[in-house]
Amino acid sequence: MGGAAHTAPGQPAQSRRLLPVDDGVRDPSWRAFRARLLEALKAHDIEFVLGVLDPKIANSFGEDTGGVDKFTQTWGLERPDTSALWKELTDVLTLGGTFRAPGDFCAPYVFTSFPDDLDAFEHAVITREHARLYARPDARSRIVAQLSYDIVRVDRTGEVKDAAGHVWEHVITLPGQAGYVRTGDVRSPLDYRACFKRTRDGWRMTTLAAGD
Repeated sequence: MGGAAHTAPGQPAQSRRLLPVDDGVRDPSWRAFRARLLEALKAHDIEFVLGVLDPKIANSFGEDTGGVDKFTQTWGLERPDTSALWKELTDVLTLGGTFRAPGDFCAPYVFTSFPDDLDAFEHAVITREHARLYARPDARSRIVAQLSYDIVRVDRTGEVKDAAGHVWEHVITLPGQAGYVRTGDVRSPLDYRACFKRTRDGWRMTTLAAGD
C-alpha cells in the first residue's frame, strides 16, 4: 500500500482523500483484457472466467490457497445465478488499480494506494464524489456532510439495514464528524482485491481474496 504523511503529535486530524488511480489505462493489452472480463462477468460466463484463472490462484492469504477448485467452491459457481462473484469482481475491476511491476496488476486502488500510516483495519475510503453523510441510517435524516474520496474511520460493530433494505455503514471522518453512508459508497482496503499477471497465454488472475 502507498505511503502518506503523518499528522504531527498534538495537531487535530485533518481531512484526507484517496483519489482514484488506474495505471491500467496506459497498457492496451490490460485494457482489452479487462473489458473482455467485465463483459464475461456481466454475462455470467463461467467458462471464460475459469479460463483466465492461474491454476494456483490464491483464494485467501493462508497457507492453503486452494487453486481453481477452491475458487469454484468459494464463489458457489455450481449455482452461477446466485454467485456473488459477478458483482464483487466487477466492483474490484471498475475501481482502478496499479502495476506492481510490468505485467503485474492489482486492483482496486483502495487497496493498492492506501496510505501506510493509517490502520487498514480501522479505516475505509469513500469511493465517489459527493457521497452524503447522514445523521442516521435513513436517507430522510439530516445530511451532515458530503464526502468525496475521503478516508474515514469505520465503526466495526456492524452494518445497519433500514426498512427499505438499504445497508449503511457508521463512519467517522478524520476531523471527527460521525454519521452514516450507504455501504456502496465506502470500501475497506481489506475488502476483496484481485491481482493479474501477463503470461505467454495472456492475462491470468493470480489472486482474488479479502482480509490480511
